[in-house]
Amino acid sequence: MRDLQAIETLLLKELQSCCAKEDNFLPRETGLKLMESTSTENHSGVSAKCRDDQVEELWGLTSFFGYSTQTFVQAVNLFDRFLTIMKVQPKHLPCIGVGCFHIAAKMVEEESNISSTHDLIRISQSRFTVSDLCRMEKIISEKLSVELEAPSVLALSLIAQEFEALHSITLLKIVQQFQRHLKISDSELLHWKELVAKCMTEYRSSECNKPNNKRLVWIVSRRTAQNLQANHFSVPGLPTIPEGSWDESESEDSSEDICGEDSPYGSLGSDGEGAFFPSTFLSSKK
Repeated sequence: MRDLQAIETLLLKELQSCCAKEDNFLPRETGLKLMESTSTENHSGVSAKCRDDQVEELWGLTSFFGYSTQTFVQAVNLFDRFLTIMKVQPKHLPCIGVGCFHIAAKMVEEESNISSTHDLIRISQSRFTVSDLCRMEKIISEKLSVELEAPSVLALSLIAQEFEALHSITLLKIVQQFQRHLKISDSELLHWKELVAKCMTEYRSSECNKPNNKRLVWIVSRRTAQNLQANHFSVPGLPTIPEGSWDESESEDSSEDICGEDSPYGSLGSDGEGAFFPSTFLSSKK
């Protein structure tokens, strides 16, 4: 019982410390409003549509590399926070998006599963260089003071919503205890719970354009396609040569089927003429 109380006290202290840092991990409201009011035809600022298009690219990269949803959410958080504090031109969005994605992967994924910078640029079909991406990652990390944890009152709102769906009085009391220790007012928690409920309702609706891995289509250049095919090249299996009696006519027919003009293995014989097997081999089988 004492061990349980000690763990609970430690957890509450950690939650209280994280709650104090919450504002550092939220996009600035003024930046979000400016983005929403920016027209897509404005080349000096980033519009909401440009931002959404880049987020879709981040989801595609997450699916391609097999990263977790947490990596995607972390990348979007970094992306939005950076856009709301910095004046960015639309042409720089791909580099910023990929930079945020790579930073998020380093924060969430295992080191052995993180793709190389070169592969990330190649798969994203970006025009910037490795040095450009490394420089952008450094700028993003410095401006956002990137840390490994990203606390938020949003987490408590999500937990509260899940516990309410379970209709568990005990679990709801735990939420109230966390709320009291974190000094979160009822109005603030209610406000965030309403936002979460609205977001989840819109996501469940048929009008929401949900990401679908099965419909993910990659458009790559011919050179990229050749590089990908070279890594997954497989040689088709050849039929087993019978060890019993050999019929010369059958050998010629089967050889023509296996190694015809359209075959990747070339035509019959080393010089393109004669039977596939030498005559000495055929006579010895008779």
